[in-house]
Amino acid sequence: MTQAHHNKPPHWLHGLYEISKVINSTLEIDEILAVLARETQSFAAHDGLVVGLLEDGGRRMRLHEFSPSADAPHLERVLVDLQGHLFGQVAATAEPLVFDDLTASTPLATDPELAARGFVSCILLPLISSARPLGVIGFFRSRREPFAQEQVDLLLEVAEQAAIAVGRARLYAVEKKRSRQLAIINEVARAALGTFDIDALLHQTAQLIQQHFAYYDVSLFTVDGATDEVVLAAQAGSYDAESVIGYRQPIGVGMVGWAAKTGKTRMASDVSLDAEYHLAFPEEQLSRSELCVPICIAGATAGVINIECPQVGAFDETDVTAIETLADQIAQAIASSRIYEEVAHLKDLDESILASIPSAIAVVDDELNIQAVNDATCAAVGVARADLVAGHFHDFFHFHVLDPARIRQTVSRVIDHDEVASFPAAHVTLGTGDERIVDLTIRPVTRTGDRHALIFFNDITERRQAQDAVLRERKKLNDIVSAMGAGLALIDPDYTIQWSNSTLDRWFNGGKSLVGHTCHEICRQEEAICPDCPVAGALGTGETHRTNQPMLVEHGTRHYENVFAPICDAAGKVEQVIRLTFDVTEHVHRVNQLSLLQKLSQAMQGALDLDRLLRLVLACVTAGPGLGFNRALLLLLNDEGDLLEGRLAVGPASGEEASRIWHDLAMHPLTLGEHMLHLVDQPQDGADASMQAIARQIRVPLSDTTHVLIRTIMDRTPIVVTDAISDPAVPEGLNSLLQAPQFVSVPLLAHGRPLGVLVADNIYTGQAITEDQVEMLQTFASHAGAAIAAASAYKRLAEQFQQLEDAQDRLVRAERLATVGRLAAHVAHEIRNPLVTIGGFARSVLRAPERLDRVERNAQIILDEVERLEQILANVMNFSKPGNPILRERDLDELIEAVCSFHENLLAERGVELVKNLSPDCPILRFDPDQIRQVFINLVQNAIDSMPSGGTLTIATRSDGSYAIASVADTGQGMDSDVLDNLFQPFYTTKVGGTGLGLSVSHKIIHDHGGDITVRSEPDVGSTFTVTLPLPDNSKPEERS
Repeated sequence: MTQAHHNKPPHWLHGLYEISKVINSTLEIDEILAVLARETQSFAAHDGLVVGLLEDGGRRMRLHEFSPSADAPHLERVLVDLQGHLFGQVAATAEPLVFDDLTASTPLATDPELAARGFVSCILLPLISSARPLGVIGFFRSRREPFAQEQVDLLLEVAEQAAIAVGRARLYAVEKKRSRQLAIINEVARAALGTFDIDALLHQTAQLIQQHFAYYDVSLFTVDGATDEVVLAAQAGSYDAESVIGYRQPIGVGMVGWAAKTGKTRMASDVSLDAEYHLAFPEEQLSRSELCVPICIAGATAGVINIECPQVGAFDETDVTAIETLADQIAQAIASSRIYEEVAHLKDLDESILASIPSAIAVVDDELNIQAVNDATCAAVGVARADLVAGHFHDFFHFHVLDPARIRQTVSRVIDHDEVASFPAAHVTLGTGDERIVDLTIRPVTRTGDRHALIFFNDITERRQAQDAVLRERKKLNDIVSAMGAGLALIDPDYTIQWSNSTLDRWFNGGKSLVGHTCHEICRQEEAICPDCPVAGALGTGETHRTNQPMLVEHGTRHYENVFAPICDAAGKVEQVIRLTFDVTEHVHRVNQLSLLQKLSQAMQGALDLDRLLRLVLACVTAGPGLGFNRALLLLLNDEGDLLEGRLAVGPASGEEASRIWHDLAMHPLTLGEHMLHLVDQPQDGADASMQAIARQIRVPLSDTTHVLIRTIMDRTPIVVTDAISDPAVPEGLNSLLQAPQFVSVPLLAHGRPLGVLVADNIYTGQAITEDQVEMLQTFASHAGAAIAAASAYKRLAEQFQQLEDAQDRLVRAERLATVGRLAAHVAHEIRNPLVTIGGFARSVLRAPERLDRVERNAQIILDEVERLEQILANVMNFSKPGNPILRERDLDELIEAVCSFHENLLAERGVELVKNLSPDCPILRFDPDQIRQVFINLVQNAIDSMPSGGTLTIATRSDGSYAIASVADTGQGMDSDVLDNLFQPFYTTKVGGTGLGLSVSHKIIHDHGGDITVRSEPDVGSTFTVTLPLPDNSKPEERS
């Protein structure tokens, strides 16, 4: 202190004493500055004291005004930029500034608040503590009264003491705030980790942050990845009544959207200067500073903590560290909740996988000495707080893999370079002896003016155990399904495969995991959702869906059957779809083979030509779409059944010929039907002729029971020869003909009776003959045997039928000759008597021509005999060639009326009564009127002749819907059974002078009209002839022109 100071008046000394006493006894900045404003009046009167304290990393300064008068208005604690400001100039130069008259220049142009106070003279002094600038203190007078040099010196000394006091008070404020934050973080973490209800967790967290941190407004947002939006999930504070839960804002919009998009913290000391600031509600105009901290889980943003305050620069690094620490705990709580839900879903057990365990927190220095801990740390280690704080970190935490040197190096790097480090899933043994698994996060913090590290322990032991349990359950399920030979996958509602087993991975992705792929990528190899997506069907309807899925692979096509079943939660909502896939390729192949056999059987059953059938059988055996053998031979037993003979063979004559045929088929593939037609209908080429020559040389007696072909017949079972050269059942002669090291011999059976043997081989491809091929060939051979037996029987029947036809032709020719003879004999017999009569009476006329009476009488006799001859010849002509009917539309009743009229005189002469019962409903018929008239004349004439002493003749007509029926009945002599049996035979008659042709001709006429004529008679009672003629729709003959 200078000599001038020893001569100071006592009131100055008193003022300095009071200042020193007060500022050394308090740690509250406002109290310190108030004492300075009051006590400096005793030696440097002033009208206002303004203190500017550096904030925001020394980039800006907050102004505090303290007036000696309680009534004077105080300056609001505004935050100003240092650039261009009087206080900024002093802070930058660390040199005092003295203004005698501020109004003489414009030094306050950048500070309208100070200019409005009307200050004229001032002195501005830097506040420096331990070479660190803390701010600026200014003393102002409202009149032009410069500060004297003595006053300047005293105020410089006051500024030095004030700097020390302010520095100490600020460190105290920081530590006090940090201590409060750590306690609050512990409480919030305990509350957050105590629930698995995400909504309740977010609401409770918002309330705790707002209440304990004393922030103006706190809001928590969640991220909706489906819509790329953040959603307001919880709110607490001044805007609580104005905000709407569920409010949405696009990701990337505003500070909240920016934090959600980047996953980084964003702090705005002055929102008006932040380009990302977005006004969501009109009431938010009161906010001047904003802090947004993302809630991240596994590198993805799950939510955002948003805090707003009406003061500029309301947040500092301790706030950021505290909220980021809390965000990590919320993230872990959300992750734990998700793990809990997943395990509960997969295992369907009524137990909690994660326990609500508060996280442990410890503050250490760069030597790993523990500076502070929370209650959770004490409980985890089992040591009192006082003992923990006094000890070393590694005395209580023993890591299995992380060595102490590495942890110390990491802590030093975090502290020195302001980094964040983490050690996931670290295994640690606590002081209690418990072994836990923790996610270790290390962040830098400032404590009592020194840099420290905050170590956050997130105990994931239960979560890891739950994950292991999930893996065990998945492996168990995978093993079960794999044992079934089935593929399994879990599909989320966004069609993404959440899990798949190794079988499905191998079938559809070459053994690589399908997790992360969409279901349509493995169903149709397309990016778009399938139009008939079974997953969408199961999600939408809650019902099981089935599909069949063919898939092209390197060696053909595989067929899969898929079952898509919904998995529902307790409320019945579909959460996932399980896909169960079976490889049904063999089943489909077997079904196709059976279908093929059916078609082949149908084709063979329709073939009655034996030679064509034999070629068809061999075509089926060698067809690529059929059984696909290289060559086939057919051997049949002879008719005597004692010799097996080669009948037919098909197949290439050489390997070169086989290659050419297969190349042609590859270029122009044929269906089975086309292949069979090609082999059956095409003329035999050189290759088949060569095979045919081989077949013709094979002749084996049935008595050679050691021969492989005869054993096949005897045992009635297939025989596969795998080494023809060394097999004793294959004789050298057969070996030399076939030259095939392997072949199969299958019996041809029909109803248990052996017919022959079918031999097939793969001489050119060298492929082994499988059991499935043998089974198919045996099944086919059974059908072929039946078809061959049927074709053979048909051939025998055809030969027998031809023999019967030949015999019938001979019989018909003989019958015709006999009929001609009978007809000639009848004609000769009938015309002999008339001719004799004619001759005798003609000679009598010549002997006595002059006797006219005798000539006239003889001439009449001759005329009668001639008419009799004409009638005989007419009957003979009608019988031999009655002619085809010429159909006309006529009324049957009218025709019968005409016939009755024709016989009126004869009926009267014979005393026969005529009764007519003609139906008026009888329709118009189509018949030959002349022929049908002749029929009814014959019937009426015969009826009259049967009643020489008179009687009753009844003629009736009717219709039954299909036929017109006419009956002629008499009460004459009747006929016995012998007469009835021969009544319609030609030349049979019971009347003297009858020809025996009338009824025979009538019978033929009626049958030519498609009708029938029958008779019913009883001796001495009478006879009834019934004629049926078809109605027009049933008429058989066609009209002739």
